[in-house]
Amino acid sequence: MKRMKMLVKAMGVCTVITMMSLTLGGCSKSDTKTVETTKGSEGESEKDASDKIKVSVGIGNIFVPFCYLDDDENPAGYDYEVVCAVAEKLEDKYEFTINPDDFSNLLIGLDTKKYDMAVHHFGYTDERAENYLYAEEADMYFGSFHVGYLKGRTGITDFESCKGLTAVTTNGTMAETILLNWNKENPDSSLKVEYATDLSVIATGIKNGLYDVFIESEYDLNLFNSKYDNVLAYSDYNITPEGYNDGAYFIYPKGAEELQQDVDTAIRELREEGILKGISEEILGKDYSKK
Repeated sequence: MKRMKMLVKAMGVCTVITMMSLTLGGCSKSDTKTVETTKGSEGESEKDASDKIKVSVGIGNIFVPFCYLDDDENPAGYDYEVVCAVAEKLEDKYEFTINPDDFSNLLIGLDTKKYDMAVHHFGYTDERAENYLYAEEADMYFGSFHVGYLKGRTGITDFESCKGLTAVTTNGTMAETILLNWNKENPDSSLKVEYATDLSVIATGIKNGLYDVFIESEYDLNLFNSKYDNVLAYSDYNITPEGYNDGAYFIYPKGAEELQQDVDTAIRELREEGILKGISEEILGKDYSKK
């Protein structure tokens, strides 16, 4: 396992036991992985598993590259690797069982106590925070938002320079909110807004001039370029709303403060040790582990 090559020096040997299970909670696919850690040449656990606190983790199964099932139907992705690293950090106290599931089932799983922790690269929202307990430590940061445009094009720097141009966006994203708020607050410098649901459509539209600009976070713009031949350039001008939280977080049911704080401590240590950086560079192609 690639992750083990990165982590073995820092954390010792990790054993992942795979058990195929029945479909759970209406999800289309479900592998259950129990993440256990062993120390010493004889592989004896430092603490008997029966004495450990069991933690059931619901994690996404189709969200590439963060949490998904690979070609062998095994959990994979950035968030999955971080959970495994956290499990190794907390091996003396907890035993983590990782359950890939559909996104729609994860928060329901917290409500029904099926899961003790939900992982799907959740951004912060006030509405969600009213019902669930957010981690205080992000496991990744998306970076600031910028105006993307066809590489080689000139004259586009900030929102003001985009007056009258056509911007493409997707429903329900922070990029859409930023764009619509600009238009509302600056009617004399507004942009035309078009919607697309497929990134390939956006790439084609940018290339053929149907769309002038594509607004997204630094991470999403870089990911877009990696998929579509570096078609975009983007300005240094930061259009991120004041106070915007660009982190991705694990979520817990209310009342799970002890688990949340222990996992936060583990993530903080993984960041300080450079482990998150290594996972990010390997899977995401760049270090997004720090704000």
